[in-house]
Amino acid sequence: MRSVCVLLCALVSVFSADAVEIIAPTAAEADLGKEVYSVPVSKHTVCSLDGQKYVNDCIIIGNGVVSIFGTATGANTPVEIPIARCDWIDLSSSRPDAPLPFSKSQKGVLLKDGSWLPAMDIRSALGDDTLIVTSSLGSFQFSVLDIIGWGQYEDIAEKAGAKGEQNDCIWRTTGPSVEGSIVAVRDNSVFIQTNLLPEPIPLSFDTIRSVCLRGEIQVPTGVHFRMTTQADAPPLCLAPVYPLCIAALYSSSVPDTEMKGALEPVADLPRLFVVGGDRVYLSDMTPSLVETEGAFGATWAYGVDKQIDGSQIRLNATSYEKGLVIHSKSLLEWSLNGQYETFTATIGIADDFHYEGNCAVSLIADEQVVWHKQQLRGVDGIQRVHLPVDDVRTFTIQVDYGERFDIGDHCVFAEAHLVRVQK
Repeated sequence: MRSVCVLLCALVSVFSADAVEIIAPTAAEADLGKEVYSVPVSKHTVCSLDGQKYVNDCIIIGNGVVSIFGTATGANTPVEIPIARCDWIDLSSSRPDAPLPFSKSQKGVLLKDGSWLPAMDIRSALGDDTLIVTSSLGSFQFSVLDIIGWGQYEDIAEKAGAKGEQNDCIWRTTGPSVEGSIVAVRDNSVFIQTNLLPEPIPLSFDTIRSVCLRGEIQVPTGVHFRMTTQADAPPLCLAPVYPLCIAALYSSSVPDTEMKGALEPVADLPRLFVVGGDRVYLSDMTPSLVETEGAFGATWAYGVDKQIDGSQIRLNATSYEKGLVIHSKSLLEWSLNGQYETFTATIGIADDFHYEGNCAVSLIADEQVVWHKQQLRGVDGIQRVHLPVDDVRTFTIQVDYGERFDIGDHCVFAEAHLVRVQK
């Protein structure tokens, strides 16, 4: 598969508080004709999985580590942290909860790795089956093979990655949607073969609201970054290599020369979260034991990265991409076998049941209760839990009935994760 690689100059660089300078590339980078840039921005913060924060003038990301330089460490004494042991990285001095510089985009591109790239303009390139995407992050060129869909995310989310889907779908600005097989993208038109006519129907980009191609999302594995680019849409995935890449995480080949664009420096660049390192989400692990019971005979399966009804997890007016939602009365147990050192989660009643939920929650390590809340209610806010689990063999979450039996007991364990023992 042809991969699209994007040089993110503002991310891969050594950052200086003064002038821009070009840093001599390594031998491997020189072989690929690459350079590492220094960009004048403010202080940067790196937070490790143990909660320690490093605030400095400049950092380098590459070779599996984050190297931190500056006044806090001494110019000649860099601190090196494996990327796998990092929690997040801020590359600007802006608040991480500040409004996103591209959050108002009404359209974008859903890449095959599940990334969402907001866009101001989407057009076909000179070559067939290729798109030019203009974004606040720069201008990029993608093969349609690297794309699940483009347009409005609300449209694409209806069909994106659905197993067994046989048709591509085009939503028009006016009139009904069209389903069939897209056979070509060229001359700012999409050609779709339907059962209605013998020849493909050309639809101009100007008449198209959204496009979704059949095919499954290939979730990236291994260590990578995720950056939230638009509210209520998937984050943008970035590979932590020289240079950082998008649309390359699902490729079988290592991208080097197929660089199609560069990131434009953004003052309020969102926080980079490290995924696939030593942090392991409970929602990505299969429990060794699941027990459920209903006060009135009905039971509910627990939600994995979704609410029990399949909607996005919402807790304390915040949306979460990762987490578990467990209904009373339930018990879930995982085999840890002493491979993890800490457990962290934000616990509370889902926003949709803010005034109804009332349950008892226990966290149990090797049959010993290590955290307990007898009455967890939505009106009482959230509970942030951080527990050591060194040498723990089994870890259990138990959600029991509260004062109102099991009514509204949708207990959220947002961002529930373990941290592997450092080797």
